[in-house]
Amino acid sequence: MRISPVSCRVGENEDEVPLFPRKGRCQSQFSPPHFLALFYIFLILVAALGAAVYLMLFVSHVPGAKEERFGELEALPGNLYRWEEVSRDSQRVREERHLLEEGGVWRTTRLVKQVRFRDIRSGAVEDVLKDQVVKRRRIRP
Repeated sequence: MRISPVSCRVGENEDEVPLFPRKGRCQSQFSPPHFLALFYIFLILVAALGAAVYLMLFVSHVPGAKEERFGELEALPGNLYRWEEVSRDSQRVREERHLLEEGGVWRTTRLVKQVRFRDIRSGAVEDVLKDQVVKRRRIRP
């Protein structure tokens, strides 16, 4: 006795036992309405993925495309790379500076804010806060 996965021919071979017996008329594994619906869904997904990849590459590699489409980034602060005193307590001074970190292949340049606290008497750095990434807004013309 042999087991076949799909048996559409009833009565041809008595030795074959269907693994998945079908009721009624034998149909193919992919009936036309379901197969076409799945095919169109797959086609739409492939087209959407292709359009997304194209737009991502276009915006990242064509000079001026990002600024024209999404607007220009707001201006950088004037005190870039310089420590400036922001506030003063009785014992310590809070200083801040902004840095512009260069991006890599998949990352853009980003603006980082650093904060440190100095002792008034000795001038030594007492505490340093974690770097904060400053989100620059886009200004549309």
